[in-house]
Amino acid sequence: MSIARYSLTYYRRLSYGGGSYPFRCLGRTPLPVDPPGSAALDRISRYYGLALSDADVASFEPAVGGLLSSWDAVERLYAGTAPTAPHRAWTRPAEADNPLGAWYVTTSITGTPGGPLAGRSVAIKDNTAVAGVPMMNGSATLEGYLPARDAPVVTRLLNAGATIAGKSVCEDLCFSGGTTRSAGGSSSGSGALLAAGVVDIATGGDQGGSVRIPAAYCGVVGHKPTHGLVPYTGAFPIEQTIDHLGPMARTVADVALTLAVLAGPDGLDPRQPAGVRVQDYVAELGRGADGLRVGVVAEGFGRDNSEEAVDATVRDAVEKLARAGMSAEEVSIPWHLHGARIWDVIATEGATAQMVDGNAYGLNWQGRYDPDLIDYYGGNLRDRQAGPAGRPLRARPLPRPLLRDGARGHAAVAGGLRRGPGPIRRPGHAHPAHPRDAAARPRRGAGGDPGPRAGDGRQHRAL
Repeated sequence: MSIARYSLTYYRRLSYGGGSYPFRCLGRTPLPVDPPGSAALDRISRYYGLALSDADVASFEPAVGGLLSSWDAVERLYAGTAPTAPHRAWTRPAEADNPLGAWYVTTSITGTPGGPLAGRSVAIKDNTAVAGVPMMNGSATLEGYLPARDAPVVTRLLNAGATIAGKSVCEDLCFSGGTTRSAGGSSSGSGALLAAGVVDIATGGDQGGSVRIPAAYCGVVGHKPTHGLVPYTGAFPIEQTIDHLGPMARTVADVALTLAVLAGPDGLDPRQPAGVRVQDYVAELGRGADGLRVGVVAEGFGRDNSEEAVDATVRDAVEKLARAGMSAEEVSIPWHLHGARIWDVIATEGATAQMVDGNAYGLNWQGRYDPDLIDYYGGNLRDRQAGPAGRPLRARPLPRPLLRDGARGHAAVAGGLRRGPGPIRRPGHAHPAHPRDAAARPRRGAGGDPGPRAGDGRQHRAL
């Protein structure tokens, strides 16, 4: 039924010529779909290149009107089953109480007493749903949205005894860029709150470095888990093959403890493969380094955008690992040099299809839909597309119509190429030519630097 709800939103966009339409809360008051007239059907025909004549349009009009009664039925079914957001107290902190600008809202939601995270305070990145607490994802297109369900990672943190202290800010729809100073994006608020000692633990999201970069900028620990190890359900999608949620903290031990709480299947996220295996990550810390192998990726150093100091710092860290008992040797992965180009295609075409054309979820989704978020975000995105969406998101769709018209399927090609030549394997798995326990390379060739432009009135990175 959720697919039909999305299709309704898409139909409305076409039939009304892509203009604005009245906002409504899904699951509250069913809104019948008005049958389209011949002018609306003609616009849809031209959009899809159907080349329907006036006579064809006239003949299809009664059939389309009858078919849309199913959309009305789905509206009524969802209205009777939609979840309701619980009442939870939250506050938009005053500037004096938020000197880093790192909080979106603050709250105090206590978990199960006595769990492994009892007494620990947690900041949830504001791309992730906490039921009854606003979720903005850094963007005016989502401002005012109130989730009805906790994301599974939030439920797991609460069940482990943690206290949710609030939602940490992130860039506009988690696309970094647009401020004069940076704590590293897009999990910037999480990194700043940890570095300042405001919270003990935080969550982050990572599609292109957004856990690891703020951790590096802020001097804390951030972990991007293997794809699918931690369920992404309840977090705002960008592109499902690169979506990750991961733990952040001030120590490796706290990250390992939190990962043990977050990891494992939820039965709702198609990003998770069958047989997700969760280890005792805390116990692994006591294993020692003897016998472990680290491959130093040669192509990660000496790049055009590298800084000598960063390269030297990473190599120094490798030497320390070797002195601790690890076996460290240089390996070559030539396709590593193509990674950024391949990511560009996946992130541009994939994010456009999912976040813009698909109102965050798209169709053919095998996981749990969030129809309320789809309608709220999708409606605001269409109504406000003349300005409020941030520059990084507005740039994403620009190449896609040119590429789509050529029907080359570049995103599909890139999705295959990112695995490199040879046998197909899931992202994050060891390179078969270089079986190692870990790989070492600089995440970015350069250290932290300020953003190039002033902010534009929406949520900013933490300063």
